[in-house]
Amino acid sequence: VKYTYDIGLIPQNSTFSIAPDLWDEALDMIADVSVQSFDWDCSATLLSGGNDGVLTGTVNVTVPAGEQKVMFDDLNIDMPGMNYRIETSCYSPLYANATISSVSEPFHVHDFPKTGLLNESGSMLTYSGPLKVVKDLVKAFESNMGALTCKGCTSSKTYKGP
Repeated sequence: VKYTYDIGLIPQNSTFSIAPDLWDEALDMIADVSVQSFDWDCSATLLSGGNDGVLTGTVNVTVPAGEQKVMFDDLNIDMPGMNYRIETSCYSPLYANATISSVSEPFHVHDFPKTGLLNESGSMLTYSGPLKVVKDLVKAFESNMGALTCKGCTSSKTYKGP
């Protein structure tokens, strides 16, 4: 097994995937499908690097004969931290050395607050009193801001900008 890419920066509590390759050590390349004649039982284990995070999701998978990647596609780490690593170990009773394993390069998990893009908002203001007190505000109001209604005004009941 070999990680041929960096995992990178992972948002806390967000699902991410890793897919290390089944590696042919003798040829120093991804194992050819023609030599993948048996299944592998693989596991992913978090090496915390001094952090408190826990790896959850499907951490045990079976790689069918002929596949070249060990796919863990729903992993999650619950705590931010630096220098986490994941160890992937694969076992097959049909393989002479029984177990193969690899450790990823260090990666970081960052805080990921729930945010959203505000497209539209509204507010309502109610004023009761003489019009002359808010006259400049009423004059400055533009129609692209929404609607301005004036109840009980002497000149106009609705004002929609200049």
